[in-house]
Amino acid sequence: MTNPDESASPIFLQNGLTHDCHVDIGLTKREYFAAIQPQIVDEFSQESMIIIMGSEPPSDRLENIKWWLLAESTIRVMKADALIEALKKKRKKRDGKFFK
Repeated sequence: MTNPDESASPIFLQNGLTHDCHVDIGLTKREYFAAIQPQIVDEFSQESMIIIMGSEPPSDRLENIKWWLLAESTIRVMKADALIEALKKKRKKRDGKFFK
């Protein structure tokens, strides 16, 4: 299963003569998926972004830039969550049956 909170790049360390130890460091899968998305200019209209953000972009120039950056980040996280859900639902065929 794809857990969004697991590390995108786990490290497995051998701990002497004992069992391997799993160490999570770095970005989570959710963070990684959000970060690697390409930036698509004008992917969403201003009206769509207002609906997603729940507010109008501020008229102050600096606050407006911050609003758009936050809006883009929100979209990236939404896409990452959608990708994780799709990966969870992916079915594999085994022994003539489909299973999750």
